[in-house]
Amino acid sequence: MSFGTDASASPADQSGREILRLREKWVEAFNRHDLDGVLSFYAEDAAELPLNGTPAVNGIVAIRALLKSTFDAGFGELKIRQTQVGYTEPLGIELATYSVNSNVRNGHSRNHMGRLVATWRRSETGEFKITISVWSKEFE
Repeated sequence: MSFGTDASASPADQSGREILRLREKWVEAFNRHDLDGVLSFYAEDAAELPLNGTPAVNGIVAIRALLKSTFDAGFGELKIRQTQVGYTEPLGIELATYSVNSNVRNGHSRNHMGRLVATWRRSETGEFKITISVWSKEFE
C-alpha cells in the first residue's frame, strides 16, 4: 500500500498512514494480551462482530468482555495485512486479511485466517478510534 510522500501527501493519505500505524499498535497490544491497551483504540460506542459467529457486541464494556474471553482462550500471534485504507472526513475504512493462532499457551496451536473490515472515526480531539470491526473466518 502506498501513499504520497510526507511533503506532498494529501490529508486522506496522511489519515490513511495514521490508521495503518494505529492498527500496528493495536496488533502489538493484542499479542501482549494487553486488554486496556487494545481497548484504548475503541470508541465508547463501538461495535465488534466476532469471527466465531456469535452476535455483535456493542459498547466498550461488552468489547472488554469479548476480548478477555479471546485472551483467556489463548488467541495470539495475530498478524494483519491491510489491503485497503480509505478516508473521507471524519471516517476511515480499513480492509485487511488476518492470521491468528488459538490455544497458543498449551503448545497445540491452530491457525485461523480471514478478513477484517473496520471503520475508524476521528474524534473531536483529533484521534482515530475504531467504531465497527467485522471479522470473518475463511472456510476450512
